Amino acid sequence: MPVTIPAGLLAQRGLGDDWGRWLDRLPRLAAELLDEWGLRQTGESLHGYCSLVLPVVDPDGVAGALKISFDGDDESLHEGLALQHWGG
Repeated sequence: MPVTIPAGLLAQRGLGDDWGRWLDRLPRLAAELLDEWGLRQTGESLHGYCSLVLPVVDPDGVAGALKISFDGDDESLHEGLALQHWGG
């Protein structure tokens, strides 16, 4: 299943050149992360204000989500560490 970027997230291109560059490389980045972690996308791409979210399964068939946030989002800077700490 090819990674598609939802229209609502593509609309963020109007927020500046940094957003445009991130959106341009996002499909390739998502495909690379899926491959690197052995994930398979299982549904349509979703999005938040500054992130792409892909429903996935891991190599063992466990369902999850791959979230890729905009590089310039300071609010999400430590989100991965927080989720790791909380076990979710």
